[in-house]
Amino acid sequence: MKSIAVTLALSLLCCACRQAPRAQTPGQRPTPVEVARVETRDVEVSLSAVGTAEASQHADIKARVDGVISEVLFREGAQVRAGDILVRLDDRKATARLDLARAALDSARARLAIADQRLERHRELLAGHLVSQEAFDSVEAEQRAAAAAVREQEAAVALAARELEDFSLRAPFAGVVGARLVDVGNYVERGTIVTVLLQTDPMHVRLGIPDRYAGRVRTGMQVRIAPGDRTETVDGTIDFVDPRVDPGTRTLSVRVAVPNPDGTLRDGQFVKATVVIEVHRGQTVAPEQAVVSSEGKTWIYRVAAGRAERREVRTGERLPPMVEILSGVAPGDLVVVAGQHRLRDGIPVEAVREEPQ
Repeated sequence: MKSIAVTLALSLLCCACRQAPRAQTPGQRPTPVEVARVETRDVEVSLSAVGTAEASQHADIKARVDGVISEVLFREGAQVRAGDILVRLDDRKATARLDLARAALDSARARLAIADQRLERHRELLAGHLVSQEAFDSVEAEQRAAAAAVREQEAAVALAARELEDFSLRAPFAGVVGARLVDVGNYVERGTIVTVLLQTDPMHVRLGIPDRYAGRVRTGMQVRIAPGDRTETVDGTIDFVDPRVDPGTRTLSVRVAVPNPDGTLRDGQFVKATVVIEVHRGQTVAPEQAVVSSEGKTWIYRVAAGRAERREVRTGERLPPMVEILSGVAPGDLVVVAGQHRLRDGIPVEAVREEPQ
């Protein structure tokens, strides 16, 4: 009986030992988090748009007279200078007409020279009362008719020369010539397009800006242009803002001048654009991952003295992967960018990695 009592006592003691509470470790173990520094940067306020690139000048080179193509003097895609002859039509008849007009002018000038001499002699004779006033007036009229004939033939020569020039189609400005649309021997009518000429440096980009930005867009603003699906951009400047908003699309038409010395942009190409509205210099920015929203407010966990401090912040412009911070933290502050879901205000934290910016 005494043996049973001893066994029972030992069993109860063992149970009591198993159920005894463990001793608490002194202090709370820090929560691991990833952090980054709050920085100072220039903040761009910008808007995105899409548009179309177009040549700053475009000309359809058309035949000005009916005729047969005698020479094609350009190479497709080549650069040409203003005034270069691109296409020449058979001008032999026009050249002959010019020669005839010049010959007629020479004849008229010879007659005028004789009429001038006769008039001078009759003026002397009239002074000596050797001819009548009537005879002198007749000679003077003949001289005037001869002078008029010279002026008429000078105009005929200028007209024939101008008509001859119409057989040579010249580049009206420097640019890149397009596809060849005619061949030597083709008969063309007046108005037939033989090629096109484009001025591709600079290029123009037409953008449609939502009308809510109409009051903020002005000439001189910088624009970054990305052709097609490319990530590389070229810089341009707004040089024209349409004074009216399109009532159908509710967009404002804007033209951007873009230097294009290497031919990056092509006429008719789709482009994406970023219009820089303004730049805020030296603004406080933090990583977007640091900003969390709860309870209808925006927060950032700041790390100070090994503890997490929940700070309410006001944000400004988004600059992926950064965001402008208007208040709440300062440049140089260490903020949590990963692990916020495990945090509460004031708990110990341990920075396991600092994200580079």
